Amino acid sequence: MEIKAVIFDLDGTLVDSLEDIANACNEVLESEGLPVHSIKSYQNMIGHGTRHLIQEALPEASKSRTDEILELYEAHYEENLLIKSKPYGGMVKILEALAAQGLPMSVLSNKPHDMTTHIVKELFGKIPFHKVVGQRRGKPQKPDPQVAVEIASAMDVAVERCALVGDTPVDILTARN
Repeated sequence: MEIKAVIFDLDGTLVDSLEDIANACNEVLESEGLPVHSIKSYQNMIGHGTRHLIQEALPEASKSRTDEILELYEAHYEENLLIKSKPYGGMVKILEALAAQGLPMSVLSNKPHDMTTHIVKELFGKIPFHKVVGQRRGKPQKPDPQVAVEIASAMDVAVERCALVGDTPVDILTARN
C-alpha cells in the first residue's frame, strides 16, 4: 500500500530532547527535596505525556504531590525547552526531501501543545508541516488514535495510507489503533 502522508512523533523521533526533559525534571525534584534520576532512566519515563513522566519520577511517598510537581515542571521546562534539544542528525534534510516530493507531513506529540508548536517552529521553521499538534485539554493522547485520525483527515489522506513514525511503544500502539 502506498504511503500518502506521514505523522511524526516529536521527542526521540525528530528531536533529541531527553537531556532537557531530564534536567528540567531533576531541577524541580531537587528544588523540592526529592530524589533525582539519571538522564538515561528518563528514557523509560517519557512517551505517555508529562503527567505520566512526573508520576514515574516521583517516589511512591510523594505521588500525592503529582499536580503540584507537574505545574512546577511545566513552568520550568517551558523556559528551558531548547537548551540542549536539537534535531537528530540528518533529520532536517530528510524532512526537506519529503517536502520536496510533496508528501504531506504533520507532527503529533504527547508533549503539551504550546511546547510542541514552539519546538517545531524553532527547530523546523522552514519545514511545511500541515499540522503540529501536542497534548491539549479535552483531547485524548497517544496511544488513543483519535487525534492521529483527525490529522490524517486534515491532510486529506485516508488513515490507512498515513504512516506514523515514532520511537516508543506508545507510537506503535497509536499506529496499530
